[in-house]
Amino acid sequence: MLKLASAFLKADGDQAALKQMLAGITGVYVRSFEFDRENAYTTDDVNAVRRQLTAPGWARLVAVDSKRDRETVEIYSWKEGSESGGLAILVVEPMELTVVNIVGPIDLTKLAALQGSFGIPRVPIDPPPGR
Repeated sequence: MLKLASAFLKADGDQAALKQMLAGITGVYVRSFEFDRENAYTTDDVNAVRRQLTAPGWARLVAVDSKRDRETVEIYSWKEGSESGGLAILVVEPMELTVVNIVGPIDLTKLAALQGSFGIPRVPIDPPPGR
């Protein structure tokens, strides 16, 4: 599907960068579980996923715990030797648990360059407090 979609991208500008990035992606897997009530899954359930993402080759890049939104987001990177092999994203909410696994090399600098294009939001960089 990704190969088919990337065939429709132009070979210049932002689309070229996206096309190049998609070329090495071999799979995108999304598992999202929605529940009718809070606490339908346990911390042990979430920790089972985290344990898989602490196996050799995986490293946690980002962990954000929002008390206001009652949401935790963690991003993990997979390395094959010194090369990127993919990303995993874990999102924990009171009534939803989502795991996204992107398989294939991902250049995070190129991913950042796509901000503001193709519906990818631009991430504002806030100055430190007091400045």
